[in-house]
Amino acid sequence: RRYHGLLIAPIGSPLGRRLIFAKADATVFAGDQSWPLFTNRWSSGAIAPAGHVRIGSFHLDYSVPVWSYEVGDHRIEARIWMEPGAHITYAAWLLRPGADTPAGGLSLRLTLLANDRDHHGTTAVGGFAPDIRVEGENLLLTDASLFSLTIRAPGGTIVAKHDWYRDFELPMEAERGLN
Repeated sequence: RRYHGLLIAPIGSPLGRRLIFAKADATVFAGDQSWPLFTNRWSSGAIAPAGHVRIGSFHLDYSVPVWSYEVGDHRIEARIWMEPGAHITYAAWLLRPGADTPAGGLSLRLTLLANDRDHHGTTAVGGFAPDIRVEGENLLLTDASLFSLTIRAPGGTIVAKHDWYRDFELPMEAERGLN
């Protein structure tokens, strides 16, 4: 949805809300096999990848949402939450290996989509060109003098990439007459 995101920050408060961190797409790998744990709806009508079919359960751990995905006899738990009173979003994935299969052969790749757009607006191709650099386990993303976003990946490897996703379909927004 147009008004959904993992971090919408009050840049230029009190009314200047901006979508900064849009989504985190996780994929589990074992050798040459992969299992996406996310789903997108595209303007062509396609729904791909079909990560939603791997959701085994959903529950709240107090106020933190927990999705449990099933990949073979493994279970992967995903949690996303915010720190109260701060502009911080946490996202964590936990592998719970199956009884008969060790977890050693699995790895996780996250594709993080950052943006900088007015909460009510859209971004055109080329309309967001942040400075991106990697410092150890941190990815630092800065958009002019508006904001700085730090993404930490303890124990992980970060690959910085300037890329653009096109043609997401937002049917609820189309019904409301928004592009």
